[in-house]
Order: sequence, then C-alpha cells, then structure tokens
Amino acid sequence: LLNVSRASSAVIGLRMAAVWLLFVVIVPTMSNVVAQSVSPSPSRLLLAAQVREASAEADREAAKTLQAFYFDHPEAAENSGSEAGANFFVRILASDTAVEKAIRPTLQAFEQSAAVREAWIGRLQFLSPAMMTQLALNSLSGTEDARYRSFLTQVNAFHARWADFFVGRILGGETLTPADYDAMPRFVPDETAPVDARPIVGSIGLLAALALTLIMLAALRSKSTQAFA
Repeated sequence: LLNVSRASSAVIGLRMAAVWLLFVVIVPTMSNVVAQSVSPSPSRLLLAAQVREASAEADREAAKTLQAFYFDHPEAAENSGSEAGANFFVRILASDTAVEKAIRPTLQAFEQSAAVREAWIGRLQFLSPAMMTQLALNSLSGTEDARYRSFLTQVNAFHARWADFFVGRILGGETLTPADYDAMPRFVPDETAPVDARPIVGSIGLLAALALTLIMLAALRSKSTQAFA
C-alpha cells in the first residue's frame, strides 16, 4: 500500500521501515511494558533472599521446627525415642517443610502475576501482526504459555508423589529395600493435551483479512494513481 504512491523510493523506504519498527519493535515492547506495569512480577532476588532467610531461621530454630513437625506428623513422634525417629533425615524433612511454607506465598504470587501478564499480552496482540503471528506459531509448536503451565502442573503433581514415596518411609523409620527402588515414581509427561485451534484460526483469519484489505486499498490507490498520471 505504501509502495503505490507518487513519493520517491527513498521516502517510501523510510515509511516502510517506520511501519516495520512500529509493529515489530515498538508495539510489542510497549505491550510488554504495559503487561509488566499492570502485574509486575515479584523480585527473584527477594525470593532467593526469602529462601536463605527461611533456611537460616529453620536452622536457628531447629528444636522448635522439629517439635512443630512432630505436632503435624504424630506418626514420626511415636518413633522419636528410636534412632530412626529422631535421625538426620527427619530433621532435614522438618527444615525443608518449614522453608517450603515460608516461600509458598511468593511462588503463588509469581504464578498469579504471570497469568495476568499472559492475559494482557493476549488482549494486546491484535495491535501488532508480529505479535499475533508469534503467538499463533507458539500454539502450533506447542510452546505456548498454556502448555507450559500444564507441564508445570504435571511436574508439581509428580513432586508430590515423589515426596510421599519417601516421607512415609522417613516418618516410619523404614529403610529402602531393593523392591523400593523399582517402585520409585517415574515422571512421564503427558504430551497428548489437545491444542485449542480457535485462537490460531482467529489470528490467522484476522491477519488474512487485514492483508486482503490492504491489497484492495493498494489496488484502488494504484488505479487512481494511474488515472491521475
């Protein structure tokens, strides 16, 4: 459309470069800025500091942490008089549980802010054909945010199964047997999640309609230019 004009080639080239910069660089960058300002992500430095502080606090208050853990898990307290009940692994488990509880709110804030930013990027994608194309290609290749969240959900579920496998044995003062090694949970990701084709079809359809409109306008402008000449 820009090429069908009476301007010189240099002027047309500058206009096309400006349009390219606008839709490929400026609009996507500003969209990210808007999404980040609406829902800023928590500081990862803060998360690392919280992990260190929670670990140090658990070490300083080892006795209280262990007693609180025994209160939540009385089956471990029953074995507290034996070597297995008060062993190193129970103390480590109590410390890890305390750290996990301390950082859980920050991790949840990360997830919530990421979901809000994703929603805003989805709304703002229609301002840039480049963003629409990128998100459509992400969906086609299976690397979109929804698929990533599904993978994280599977990882968290596996982590819970993996922890339960060992926690029960630690609390009961049991030792691993050769059969336990074969029975350990194994992570098998589910890659059969169906791809929602509606956003892809909508984006491609809108891009096609946009391109067709510009072609029609270019054709009309070309005719008027030729008639004027």
